Amino acid sequence: MLVKFENIKQAVEAIQPVRITMRCPACLREGTLDQRGGDLRLVQRGKGWSNNQPATGERICPNPDCAALIYLVYIPSSGEVIASYPPERLDFDASALPSAVQEPLEEAIDCHAGESYPAAAVMVRRTLEAVCEDQGATGGDLYKRIENLGEKIVLPKGMIKALHNLRLLGNDAVHVEARVYAEIGKREVEVAVDVAKTILQATYQMDAILDELEALKTSAVKAEATQ
Repeated sequence: MLVKFENIKQAVEAIQPVRITMRCPACLREGTLDQRGGDLRLVQRGKGWSNNQPATGERICPNPDCAALIYLVYIPSSGEVIASYPPERLDFDASALPSAVQEPLEEAIDCHAGESYPAAAVMVRRTLEAVCEDQGATGGDLYKRIENLGEKIVLPKGMIKALHNLRLLGNDAVHVEARVYAEIGKREVEVAVDVAKTILQATYQMDAILDELEALKTSAVKAEATQ
């Protein structure tokens, strides 16, 4: 059905822009976004419409080195962001990671941002496979390679079990017929990515963290000695 322009004009109204806090999709820093122009929202119209219809507007990342332009759809009363373009991405520190390990987890995060949750679970599983390959873990399947990985590197207690849980989550996502496939959603992937990041930190990044801590300790000792 065609709608005349004047009817479209009457269906939206300008509102005072709402302060929005979120992680910038570009630089991944979290903060209150800078406003850009005015915002619009749908006007209450007809049965079933509420007084708090979604609003749209543009914001700019406050990080001067980024200044990314972000288009938002949000709820005015709460500031809850329903959608953004580019979509908000999970935080991820890629320092000291081999590219073969970094790339599948970055793809998992991209899939999560695009709401392709089963695909994200598959890429988390691929990240585990890449870790096993990089660390020289052997075995006829991923289960055996994870077990062998636990013999090669020192991981926190319970981490091997967590690896197997991620393996199973990714396995369910691979098999379209699996009942669990349809149940892999936003929260499942977020937990999986968090566990994967913890494993990568323990495997590749812990030495750098400990070195930084030791440097801070040395600096503090020198500062105390000069007082």
